[in-house]
Amino acid sequence: MRWALARCRSFYGCVETKLRGLLTNPRGQAGVITAILAPVIIGAAALAIDAALWQVNQRSLQGAADQAAIAGINAYVLSGDNGGVATDPIAQQAALAVAASFGYGACTPTATVGCPCTSGYGACAGQPVSPTSATCKANPTNCLQVTITQPQQRLLSQVVYTGNPVAQGSATTTVAAGGACVLALDQVPAGGGSPPVKPPSVSLGGSSKMELSACNLVNNLNDPDATQNESDITGSSLLKATDGGQILLAQTSTFFGGGTVSPDPIYGTSPIPDPYANRAPPTISTCTYPGSDNTIPSVPPFDNTKTITSSTTFGTPVTVSGTTYKVVFTPPSPTTPLVFCGGLNITSGNIYLNPGIYVMDGGGFSASGNTVIYGSGVTIYVTCDGKYEGLTKNPLGSTISPKPDCAKQFGSMSITGTAGSCSSGTCDAIGYCESSSTCTSSSDCAAKDGKYCSHPDGTFYGDVVTGLTTVANLVQFPPGVTVGSGISGLGIPSGATITAINTTLNTLTISSAATVTNIADELLGPGFCSKACTGGASAPKVTLFPPTATSSPPTGTAGISIWIDKNAPTAAAATFTGDAGLNVNGAIYAPSQAVTYEGGDSATASSMCNQLVALTINMSGGHGTTFSQLGCAANSGVAGHGMAKLVE
Repeated sequence: MRWALARCRSFYGCVETKLRGLLTNPRGQAGVITAILAPVIIGAAALAIDAALWQVNQRSLQGAADQAAIAGINAYVLSGDNGGVATDPIAQQAALAVAASFGYGACTPTATVGCPCTSGYGACAGQPVSPTSATCKANPTNCLQVTITQPQQRLLSQVVYTGNPVAQGSATTTVAAGGACVLALDQVPAGGGSPPVKPPSVSLGGSSKMELSACNLVNNLNDPDATQNESDITGSSLLKATDGGQILLAQTSTFFGGGTVSPDPIYGTSPIPDPYANRAPPTISTCTYPGSDNTIPSVPPFDNTKTITSSTTFGTPVTVSGTTYKVVFTPPSPTTPLVFCGGLNITSGNIYLNPGIYVMDGGGFSASGNTVIYGSGVTIYVTCDGKYEGLTKNPLGSTISPKPDCAKQFGSMSITGTAGSCSSGTCDAIGYCESSSTCTSSSDCAAKDGKYCSHPDGTFYGDVVTGLTTVANLVQFPPGVTVGSGISGLGIPSGATITAINTTLNTLTISSAATVTNIADELLGPGFCSKACTGGASAPKVTLFPPTATSSPPTGTAGISIWIDKNAPTAAAATFTGDAGLNVNGAIYAPSQAVTYEGGDSATASSMCNQLVALTINMSGGHGTTFSQLGCAANSGVAGHGMAKLVE
């Protein structure tokens, strides 16, 4: 040390010399810089690692918030509640339950609107705070916001960052048009075994059409032991969902028959619970008709064990839109049912149903021929119990034979019509069937007892109106058609061609004005002459509107036009077939029965609020049916209408 000091002459001088050497040496400069920046570099790296972890956590929070908000809307829809979804307890509880399933418990919420949290961290569900979407700005109570907040751990970053980072996920949903307007409940029991009905649970055949507007078809059946398709779309049938509607199938097999399905189905979906399972059915205290017991007839007297025809009269006649109804029923009150022990069988005549509940206790409900039925605020309930079985004598007549027995005469629902019959094939929706005579236009059929030129391979469907040159509402339109193609069909003049195609409006313009209004088959190219069906045509016309909801959630029969008791035998299928003109709003609910639905509908999709919930569903023949929930009001009482839509 003495030697070093001697050379440096002093300690500080020696240090100064050494430092100058380091600064002039590049290797020394790097060491100094590294020593100075090391804490910054290490701190930045620590912060980056923690920030990446926070980002991952935030994404998890956002995913949970999205799922919770959607679950809240779905629970609200299934409950049938009609108040504001933002403060609906069912929606809030369902949303918080899903958030909890992700590990995010509920916080202490704001008492009035549910969000934000007033203290601590966690999940809240309620009215949007500072909404940004036009939908929620206009009506915030119709939107449900789920916000999840969680403090984030400071690991390595705590050496350079003293703040308290908080991650947040937020999602806002509303009720959009949609939901399950066609639902097949058939599924494998929870404990295993065979489903109540063998597949298929949804089937379309022939040239039938089922269109879904802004709503979904759902088939709950996924039977791993099924030897045939759970959903069977065969022939030239068409299953089509538009306006955001979907086809949701629990099955995992991805094959159908030769029919057309659009859009592509979504497979492997979770079954949807029965939306009406918790509804209490109507209470029956006694028979109204033909009498309260074997000796006391109804007042005024009416014998429902006899078939109602055009000559039957009862009640005070009612005229609606030019139609006079000579059979008029009036329940004591909207909640006190009229009970028809033995049911009703109607083959003709006009029947008017005042608001209320109409119970068919044994025998079911049947309408055929040219019957016309109208009812608003009405539910027809089909059941069978001891009240019917105890009616062994008609108080208005003789002994009832055979003896009432629910095991044999439970009854179901039947509304059927026919356009006639063909020697071979099926009579179509406007009363014609194919002959063997070939044709290229309707004029070729004039001398061959045919009326128009038709063939399934070249057929599309559209509405033709007398005096117009437009074919509207095209369905199943062949993609290769061009301007100049020939076109024929009932009401379309011979030699007509296509002059314009509008794919936006879904219309065709034809060269000559239609001479007859027709909603049926048109033809592009060669085909076969179609001759008139034989036999008398009949087409019942049934217009029903269900009771609206007066509570939230709806109870009883609200939203249900036709309800078949869950205890009804599966073998007694409900049928809506032939050319029956159906305008049945609300739900047709048959939880334990197979429903064959082939009747036409007489309303436009934008005004419709209809639903079919049954054990299994079948369509065949050449008929078309539209299901839509675009016209469902908040108090419609129809359960499960509406779909969750993320808006923020």
